[in-house]
Amino acid sequence: MNRKLTCILLLAVLVTTTIALAAEPQSWPLVVRGGDLAMHFRYNSANKEPYIAIKFGKASAGVGQQGERASQVLGPGQAAWLDRPIAPNEPHQLVLQSKWINDFWIYWKNSVMDAVVSNIKSLDKLQSPDEFEWFYVYNDGTGNFIVTHIGRK
Repeated sequence: MNRKLTCILLLAVLVTTTIALAAEPQSWPLVVRGGDLAMHFRYNSANKEPYIAIKFGKASAGVGQQGERASQVLGPGQAAWLDRPIAPNEPHQLVLQSKWINDFWIYWKNSVMDAVVSNIKSLDKLQSPDEFEWFYVYNDGTGNFIVTHIGRK
């Protein structure tokens, strides 16, 4: 009976691992230069999930495997893959889903958004054209790059 139980448990672990691996598509590194980015906090009424959308421009070349050409290739508010520019048919928007939004504050002044503060340090970095951030993303097929990891791996 122990052998049968061990086989069942092993099979359950394999199935669970396979499902977990299949749940999130392969993601690739995209480098974004701060400054001149449009950031929006949105709420998806269909699934009741908040998300942050970051719109960027597309650079004309890749930034290099280690990002070594990022400061030459990327203008403020632009992004590129390591090995090539973002294609015209690829999205120009990153989406940070609710798992990234733990603490988030929006400050208003005279009916205008004055500041955004969050626990996502990358949002602070993206305010400056002197800063660069790596995002691992996949294309969801609906005009968005979905963020799976922030920073270099």
